[in-house]
Amino acid sequence: MQCHWWGITWDYSCKYHRYIWQPSVTAEEICEGILRYPISEFTTVPETVKQAVLYAVSNMYENRENFETKEVLETMTRLLFSYRRESW
Repeated sequence: MQCHWWGITWDYSCKYHRYIWQPSVTAEEICEGILRYPISEFTTVPETVKQAVLYAVSNMYENRENFETKEVLETMTRLLFSYRRESW
């Protein structure tokens, strides 16, 4: 399986791939919700958008027992504000 903008190919023989892949997909979906459009609309994904996704993934992993959704969403919204559409 390949992520659409990361260009990462996942090895399904690795038992740990789901711990990395699932947070990445979830972080992209959160990012798309904040942006109000799919990441695939970018011809080149801006570094700020990539950093917002990585920020979410790292928080999901590092704070997996006590994940603070509100704080992560607020930070991601601030990072993505300049790319956000006014409405769907």
